[in-house]
Amino acid sequence: QNGEPNPLKEFHGHRDGVMEVRWNPMNKDILASASKDSTVIIWDTSRSKEDCIIDQGHFFEPEHLFTHNGHQCLVNNIDWCPNDPWCLASI
Repeated sequence: QNGEPNPLKEFHGHRDGVMEVRWNPMNKDILASASKDSTVIIWDTSRSKEDCIIDQGHFFEPEHLFTHNGHQCLVNNIDWCPNDPWCLASI
């Protein structure tokens, strides 16, 4: 085609640029992303369009599991805990 790579999958959920992405070392389908929009989003790459979520009138991508909104400025770094499959640190 035009020489640009074609993404295998795209995730939509952040309102600003993504600073870091980390795969969960204990679950190959779980991904976390940290953004300039002050959020961390946990994604499940195994979910499909049939699993879409509608919460309080808002549509969420089927892969979108959880959003952490506790930061007051951009999130620079994330890392999974090596001992707990659902523990994630963010700064």
